[in-house]
Order: sequence, then C-alpha cells, then structure tokens
Amino acid sequence: MPLVGRSVNIFAGRVLHHWEMPATADQVWHALTESAPLSGWLGTLVSGTFRSGEVVTVEHAPNYPCTSQVRGIDPLKLLAMSWKFPDEEPSELRIELTGRESSTGLHLEHRGLADKAADYLIGWHTHLRYLEDLLAGKPRAMVDFWTLYEELARSTDPKRNES
Repeated sequence: MPLVGRSVNIFAGRVLHHWEMPATADQVWHALTESAPLSGWLGTLVSGTFRSGEVVTVEHAPNYPCTSQVRGIDPLKLLAMSWKFPDEEPSELRIELTGRESSTGLHLEHRGLADKAADYLIGWHTHLRYLEDLLAGKPRAMVDFWTLYEELARSTDPKRNES
C-alpha cells in the first residue's frame, strides 16, 4: 500500500510524495500531530502544539531542531507549516489527507528547498516509510534511519553505488 508516486523539481526546489497509508485518517492525523507517534517517524516534539499560528520545534537528532509555524490546519485533512533547520533557508510543508474506508491518501508537498530538493525527496521517502510502518504496527528503530535513507538513495541514484 505504500508509495503511490513521488517527484522532485530541482529547478523549482519542490518535492511531492503521494502515499497510501494503511490506517484511517484519524490514525494518520494522530501520528502527524501528537508527540508520542511523531517521535516514531519524524523526531521528538520539544515544544509547541499543532494549532494554527503556533510554533512547534521537532528535534530530528540531538541538538538539530526544526522549527515550524503552523500556517494552516484542518484536522484530518490539512497540515501546512513553515520548515526551518538552523543551517537551511526556510521552506514550506503541506500535507493533505484523503480518508478512505480502510486507508488514507497522504499528499506531501515541500517547496522552497532550492538545491536541497533531491536530498529532501529521499529524506521524505524515508520518513514516510517509517510512518507507514508505525501505522501498520511495525515501528522501525529511529537509529536505523540513515541506513534506510542510503538504501533508498542507492535504489534511485546509481551514482551512489560507485564508492
């Protein structure tokens, strides 16, 4: 049920992912916006809540926080927010959900990434695999994130196999 499609527009600095998650919209929304499940696929929520206008900080690794302002929210349907790591320019993230009977369509668009779009394509693919597995009741250890990232990168970029 996982990845339906993905694309990157390097010139526009934009990444798109379309995923079919094995859970209800309520379960996916909970995983996107609540502290405990968030730490199983994205990072540790260290401050804030997912409400319109609120600032949230998610630590993706020790001392490596991403700070976001929630710009739009419609529970079970839409989460839109800014995205800012300390060493990157700000960008914009939009996640839309489409509930179905036994699954949920997840459409992720991340724009304003400039020359980081290709890396973000693989990064989001990795995070969404973690989310999918978490929702399927088979959570992955976050310590293995970069191993999966490299596997996915090698499967889509033959140049990474040349070492």
